[in-house]
Amino acid sequence: MELKPVGSSAFISWLICSLALSAALAVPAHADNARALPKPNWDQAAALQAVADSDQLLGHQANLSVWLQQIDGGDALHVLNAVQHSDQAGKPAFEAQLFDLAVALAEAPLEAAVDELLLWLADYPSQVLVAHEESADYGIALYPVAAAALGATSERQRRRGQILSRNLLSRNP
Repeated sequence: MELKPVGSSAFISWLICSLALSAALAVPAHADNARALPKPNWDQAAALQAVADSDQLLGHQANLSVWLQQIDGGDALHVLNAVQHSDQAGKPAFEAQLFDLAVALAEAPLEAAVDELLLWLADYPSQVLVAHEESADYGIALYPVAAAALGATSERQRRRGQILSRNLLSRNP
């Protein structure tokens, strides 16, 4: 008994039509009105130099991230809201400090009241954008503060879960 392909030309037609429809849907109808990608607003070398100059000027004793970890979460938010609107020249150093703070908060004691501070950091829109290494027209955050804050939040949740798991296993193995 010989098997003959049934409707193979219909299948090929259907496949071509579905691929054409998929391609048409993938390309926005008004590509000119698509959301513009952020443009770089800092030269990377200049931004890194501004951070280095700030570190030398302030010294390690005046490190914002270390200081903010030592005060109450609510007070830290007031300080950050006030400092956030400082001059543009200090933005790279400010964002470097925020990034360091977010990374450090991942290891803060779990009883520390830093959840509001992490939420604030996770919502922080990076303002120091440097050229992407593969496309000079596209700006990326030099210090991705929001990503670091989300990572710190995830780490704190992991640590809380680990403690909860240990407690549950010790009660009911």
